[in-house]
Amino acid sequence: MDLFAELLNIPLPVLRRAQRGTANLRSYVLRAIVPRMPWPMSVAQAVIDRMGIHKNYLTVRPENWRTLETTQHISPQFFVEHARFFADHLPQNDLCIPDADRESGESLTVHGLQFTVPERIVGIPKNIDGVTRWVNELPLQTVQRIIHILKPESAPWTFEPVSEPDVDHRTLFRAMKWTRSQHDKPEPDPECSFMVFIQPPWIISDHEMESFTKCKGMPTDATHYTGRERAWAKLWDYCNRHNCHWFAYTTYDTWVFGGFSRGWTRGFTTHVIKYDSTSPTILEALTYWLGSALGLRKGYVIPEVIESVSSHKIDSNVPSPPLCRYPTPPPSETSWGGSSHSNDQLLDSISEKTISDGASEGRLSSNGVVTTRMVLFSDPNGSDPDAWISSVVQGWNEDIPTGEIGGMGFDPLPGVGVEVPPAGGTVSVQVRDPPSDGTLGVWLTSNPIEMRLDDTYLE
Repeated sequence: MDLFAELLNIPLPVLRRAQRGTANLRSYVLRAIVPRMPWPMSVAQAVIDRMGIHKNYLTVRPENWRTLETTQHISPQFFVEHARFFADHLPQNDLCIPDADRESGESLTVHGLQFTVPERIVGIPKNIDGVTRWVNELPLQTVQRIIHILKPESAPWTFEPVSEPDVDHRTLFRAMKWTRSQHDKPEPDPECSFMVFIQPPWIISDHEMESFTKCKGMPTDATHYTGRERAWAKLWDYCNRHNCHWFAYTTYDTWVFGGFSRGWTRGFTTHVIKYDSTSPTILEALTYWLGSALGLRKGYVIPEVIESVSSHKIDSNVPSPPLCRYPTPPPSETSWGGSSHSNDQLLDSISEKTISDGASEGRLSSNGVVTTRMVLFSDPNGSDPDAWISSVVQGWNEDIPTGEIGGMGFDPLPGVGVEVPPAGGTVSVQVRDPPSDGTLGVWLTSNPIEMRLDDTYLE
C-alpha cells in the first residue's frame, strides 16, 4: 500500500480515508471537482480553423411581448459566501446509505480525492448531444441525488430534457428542467422549479459567457439583438413558458447561475464559474442554487423589485420556439482570443450602429492585400470613419507579436472608400512581408480588440 500511494503521488492517509460521498455530504460537495470534458480532435481543429467566426446565432429576435428590461449582477463575494454557508449546513455525519440508489438508478457520479463513488463513463462529446450528456450525467445527476437525500419528498422530481421543438436544438442549444417525472403525472407539466440551459463550449466562448453576465439590459426599440441579448432573450422565453424563475446557463466548461424577478422584468446573474473552481465548486454552487429554487432553508431569495401588476400574470403569452431560422443576425460582439479588459471598456464607450446582414469576412489575396468587411462603430471622440480605420490599423501594427511574424505590418491603402454607418463598409489594408506558414491568419483571427468588433477571419 505504501508503494502504491507513492507511485500515485497521493498521501497514504488519503487512500486510507477513502469513503462514500454520503458518509460526509458537506465535505463531498466542497471537495469533489467535476472532471475536465475533452474535446474531440475534429471539433478542436475546426475551432482553430474558424477562430473568430463562431456563430452563436440563437434563433430569437426582439418581440413586444418580451418584458425583460434590465439585468443585475450578483456580487461574486456574496454568492461565494452564501453558497459556502448553505453547504456548511449539509450533513457531515455518515447517512449510512449508498451513493447509488438501486431502485431509481441515480447516483453520485463526480469523484473527489478522498471519495469513492460509482464510476460513470460518458465518452468524448462530438456534438450538442454529447455535451448535454456530460452536463446531465455528472453534475446534474449528482446534485439530483443530493437533493433527494436532503429532501426525500422531492423524489418524484428529476432533471428531464425539454422536448418542445426548437430549431436551435439541432446544434446550438438544449434545455433541461427540474420537474415531476413523467411516470408520476398523467400528462406533461409546463411548470418547473429550475432550468438548465446548455450550449457547447466550441459555440459560445468564455468571453461570450463573461459578456452575458455584463449585459445591463434589453433594448426596447431594436431591430436586432447582440449575441448576449439573444442569449438573455432565449433564456427568458424558455423560463417564462415554463413559469420558472431559476436557471443555470452552462457550456460545461463554464457556469452561470441566475434568475428572474416575479414580474419577469428583471434578470439576475452570478459571475462565470469555471468547471474546476474550488470556491465554489460546481457541485457547491449547483446544490445551493437548486436548493434555493426549491425553497430550502439558508437558500437565496430572488429580490423583490417594483413591477407593474400586469407583469405578474401567470398565463404566458410567449409562443413556442421557431421551427426555422430567422435571417442571419449580425456577428457576435465577442471573440475567441486575447484579453478582454480593454474590449469591455471599448464596447461600453461606443454605440453600435445598424450593420448589413451576413457574416463579416476577410480574404488574403496572392498580392498580399487583406480585404476585410468590417462592422463600423461610431467613434466616442467623433472621429470620421477614415480616422477610425487608421487608428484600427495602427493598433494592429502595435499589437503584432515581436519575433512571431517577422517584419510584417499593415498599411491602409490610399483612396479606399469607407461607407458611413449604419451601412457598414469594406476596408483594405496592405500587408508588408506576410509570412507563408499561415501565422498571419491565426494572428488576425485572434486579435483581441478588432476581432471582438468585427469577427474578421480569413478563408
